[in-house]
Formats: sequence, C-alpha cells, structure tokens
Amino acid sequence: MSLPVRLAIILCGVLSSRALAQTPQVPLEYWSLYTELDGQIAALETHVDDNWDGVKRPVAFAAELTTASSDRYAELFTPGNQAKIPVELVRMKALGVKAVTLSVHFPLLYAPFYDDPGTYEESLDLYRRVVNGIRALGLQVIVETQIVVPKADFLGHQIQQYYRGMSLEEHVEARAQTARTIAEQLRPDFLVVMCEERNEAYVTGHPSLETVEGATRLVRTVAERAKQAGVPGMMVGAGAGSWSNNYRELTHGYLSDPSVDFFNLHVYPVVRDLFRRSLEIAEIARSYGKRVAIGEAWLHKSADRETGLGISPFAFFRRNPFSFWGPLDARFLRTLVKLAHHDDYLFLSPYFSGFFFSYVPYTLETRDLTYEQMTELAGRMANEAMIDGRYTVTAAAYASYIR
Repeated sequence: MSLPVRLAIILCGVLSSRALAQTPQVPLEYWSLYTELDGQIAALETHVDDNWDGVKRPVAFAAELTTASSDRYAELFTPGNQAKIPVELVRMKALGVKAVTLSVHFPLLYAPFYDDPGTYEESLDLYRRVVNGIRALGLQVIVETQIVVPKADFLGHQIQQYYRGMSLEEHVEARAQTARTIAEQLRPDFLVVMCEERNEAYVTGHPSLETVEGATRLVRTVAERAKQAGVPGMMVGAGAGSWSNNYRELTHGYLSDPSVDFFNLHVYPVVRDLFRRSLEIAEIARSYGKRVAIGEAWLHKSADRETGLGISPFAFFRRNPFSFWGPLDARFLRTLVKLAHHDDYLFLSPYFSGFFFSYVPYTLETRDLTYEQMTELAGRMANEAMIDGRYTVTAAAYASYIR
C-alpha cells in the first residue's frame, strides 16, 4: 500500500472517529452565513449526484504550492522561505495529489524588469529548482502566469510603477515573452496564461483588458507565443473567475483560438448562480472539443446580500482562517471533486492550501484581528503545522475524496 493511500486511510479514520470533537461550534454572528453557504453547496452537490454516472475520470487533483507563490515576491527568495518549499512538496505528495500548481506571475521571469541580469538568473534558477523538485516526486506541474497584485511595500510599489509605465502593446508583448520563457525553461504540463481579466485591467491601468475583445487579444498573443516553444505535451489554457460578467463570451473567445487547449476556471463565491456556472462553462468547452480545469478554488465566505456592494475581498478573506469553517470547506471540496469527475476536468487545484495544515481558533482575541494580523497569524500557524507534519480535517477530507 502506497504512502499517500496509507495516510489517507489514517487521516480519514481520525476524521470519522473524532469529527464531532474536533468541529468547533459556529459562532452566532456567522451562523446565518454558514447556513446560507451550506445550502448553496448542497444544491449543486445534489445536482451533480443526480446526473453523474459515478465513473471517476483521470483528473489531476492538485494543490497550490504556497511557499513558492510569486505573490510572495521579495520573501520568495529568502533562504528561510526556500527551505520550506521542499517540505511543503513532501506534505502535498503525502496527501495524494497528482499535480502541484505554481504561480509564476509577470514580471518575475521577465528579464527586462531586472536592472541586474544576475538577479534575473537567480529567479529563473529558483523556479527551475522548484520544478525539478516537483518532478522528482512524480507530480505534474501546473503553472499559472498572470500579474502580481502588488503589496504595500517598496517592491510592490516598484512593480506597480513598472506596470503603469508600459503601454498596452508593451504589456501584451512582455506577457508573451514571459510565457515563452516559462514554456522553454520550466516546461510545465499545463500553462495558464490568463486567469482574471478584471485584476489584470485594474492593476496595470489598461481598462480594455477587462473587455472581451481586449482580453481575447492578449490571450491569443500570449498563448501562441507559448506554443511556439514547442514543448511536447504541454497544454495551454486561459480562463476567468466564475463571477466574471463576461464568462460566456470569454469562454467562447478563448476556446475558439487553436492555441488554447482548455478553459481555466477560478471558483470562490457560491451565491446566486455563480457555483452552477461551472456546469455551463464545461458544456461550452465540449462544444469546441476542449475541456475545463479549476486552477484556483476555495469557499468564499460571503453572503448573497454582500455580493456586488463593492466590499473589499480582503474583508472576506479575513474570515477564511477560522477553524469552524473546516467542515464547510471540506464539503465545498467534495462537491468540486465530484464535479471534476462529472465533467471530466483536466485538473482541480484548491488555492488556500495552508488550511490543509492549520486553521485559527475563533476567540475573543482573534475575532477582531485585522486582515493583516489574521494573515500573519494564519501563515505562521500553517508553517509550524506543515513543518511538524500536522494536517487539518479539511486535508483529511480532501485526501479521501481524491483517492
């Protein structure tokens, strides 16, 4: 019996025998939201159960490699962080994943961004080593490349200024060059060249990228350049969030391009019709003889009444780490796994995989933490648990679902 299977059995035994003892009570202030989200997830799960033939397809179930995420940028290259990357890889392998998602966002592998060529070579070498580590464990490599969402620090300001200093044509060309570099140097199994058009438009200051025409033009240029690298077996995808107002048009626009092999979906909110849109997108993909993948997914802790009010997503992300969400996060993942089999997805990759190692208890002290404070605490607890080899009930659930 393999290590991942043994671990899954052990974890699932712990989950089944101690679930009630380990499941914290939902606080009164979140009970209504918890119930609403549970109902939305249950509705889609019931629909999938009623229509799925029960056959398990060869989906590459994955997880985000958070320690190597380019959203960390400055921290990414510190010796302390680099030491955590192989540890996280081993922990993910033990869960039974078949692939790992690595974010390599522009401009971290764009040589002209660096004043010192040696710094660029160091960045490229780091990513090569990460990919080699993934391959050494027998796992597939999924790379998502989009733009970095800059933090409020010096390098974040530098990246923001760099974006804003480029014309639209320069931006598209730079993204295309970066995709070609990733294809040639990292040779992933799956390369996603567009993920969320609204973020790309807002952060870069090019509003046309939020339009169907502008986003499709970028995808066609970048995907074609990536394919020119001639990497055998590499599939190129592009996609959007399920919440995108233009999800239908984008699906048609991207998949009509011969350089785009699949539609890459991000799934977070489950309110209204947002969760069910994945079914429609998969149907459109089949009409082109192509498939769907989920490159990012985690349950967004937002209610219907909070949707569309312009509330910062960080206000919702602050809710994620509380441990009482664990059973609901697990149900969300179970539904996505069933959906992946139902619609024959290429891969499924949960995003906030730090919660596979630890959550934050809901207390009088933690309930009022700011987003920044909560993120720091959750990250520290997850790192400690990861190093110690401790997993949450959500991780145990995911391990059992993907066997």
